[in-house]
Amino acid sequence: MNTNSNLTKLISKEIEKDTFPEAQEMTNFLTKKYKKDLMAIIFYGSALRFNTSDGFLLDFYVILRKLHPSIKNPLMRFFSHILPPNVYYYELERNGKICRAKVAIITMTAFKKGTSDQCFSPSLWGRFSQPIKLIYYDTERTKGIVTKALSNAIKTFLDNTIKSTEKKISISELWIKGLNLTYGCELRPESKSKINSIFENNKKRYEQIGKLALEELEIERYGTFEIKWEKLKWFLRKYWTRSLNILRLIKAAYTFKGGIEYLVWKLERHRGIKIELTEKEKEKPILSTIKIFFKLKIWNSIN
Repeated sequence: MNTNSNLTKLISKEIEKDTFPEAQEMTNFLTKKYKKDLMAIIFYGSALRFNTSDGFLLDFYVILRKLHPSIKNPLMRFFSHILPPNVYYYELERNGKICRAKVAIITMTAFKKGTSDQCFSPSLWGRFSQPIKLIYYDTERTKGIVTKALSNAIKTFLDNTIKSTEKKISISELWIKGLNLTYGCELRPESKSKINSIFENNKKRYEQIGKLALEELEIERYGTFEIKWEKLKWFLRKYWTRSLNILRLIKAAYTFKGGIEYLVWKLERHRGIKIELTEKEKEKPILSTIKIFFKLKIWNSIN
């Protein structure tokens, strides 16, 4: 791909570091913590969209050259390799307020693969087709690599969406359809109204980037059989991705300190219920995870 294309130029400009103080302070904390093998830090999600930490958990991706020695626990490194990313909770106090962050740790190799058409699940190329801020990068070369990966994410998103479309639709309709498909793969799918608001609040950006991405893609109009096959792939993506996300929740429960609390927080959001943990349950995360999954019949979330 041409790194000087209009698409990559626009992405490069869009991701420039520019955010609110709490996100910058958390970035400074992460930079010091992972400095040895740190390549880049990406800030994304709801707090970025609304440009505030009030009422939001800050979402970050920390991209490393390699997991060792930044992740010292061999078990955690193993799980991060086979089921990336590893997710951590961090808290910082600022002016008497607690700033909370969910931080995903991933290697650059896994990040590039997850944002490309080599990856069946939309977990990364769906997420990173939306706006992000590259809030830290070690070199201009790293920025170029991340920019290319983001460009690939957008093109993979649009490519997989348009191939399952029976009739010609506008760029706006294409984005909304793709957002519905990718969010539909999550354990807790967003409502259509929420997805519409995500698009409408940044409509100009999506249309501009979508137009440039489609100019670079060479997409043939599919016949009836090919379109049905692409729709089947989306059906399989949904169940594959939900299964992976359940495994990631299980992994989170016993691969890092506070993992069972993270699992409970996620399930409370997914199910809209309150889950109380005893101190004894916190001390035995694996048994507690099994107990919670059977109590809530969590496997039904795959459907």
